[in-house]
Amino acid sequence: AFILATVDALSFFAIRDRAPDVSRKYLLKLADLIPQQQFDIGIQATIGGKVIAKERIKQLRKDVVAQKILSHGHSGDPGRKNKLLERQKEGKRKLREIAKVQVPPEAFVAMVKL
Repeated sequence: AFILATVDALSFFAIRDRAPDVSRKYLLKLADLIPQQQFDIGIQATIGGKVIAKERIKQLRKDVVAQKILSHGHSGDPGRKNKLLERQKEGKRKLREIAKVQVPPEAFVAMVKL
C-alpha cells in the first residue's frame, strides 16, 4: 500500500539539467530532518510526475529475537525465532497501511533556508 502525498510547501525551482543533483541534496537533508517511524518512509522528488530523485528513511526495529534470548538465557528454537520475525513483519505491514507521517515544522523551516 502506497500513500502518495504531494507537499507543495516543499516545492522549489531548479534548472532542469541540475534538478536531479539539487533534488538529491534536498532529499538527503529532508531525510535527516524527518524522524524515523515504525515503518520505512519513501520520499521522492518529481518533475511533472516523473521521479528524478528518491530517498528512503529506514524503519525503527526492535530485535525481538535478542529479547527472547536474553529473557530465557539460551538461543531457542529457530522455528520460534522465525515466528516472532514473521509476526513483527505482519505488524509493520498493518501499521504502514494506517499510518501517516508527520513532517515536523522545523523541517519546513530548515528546507526553506536551503
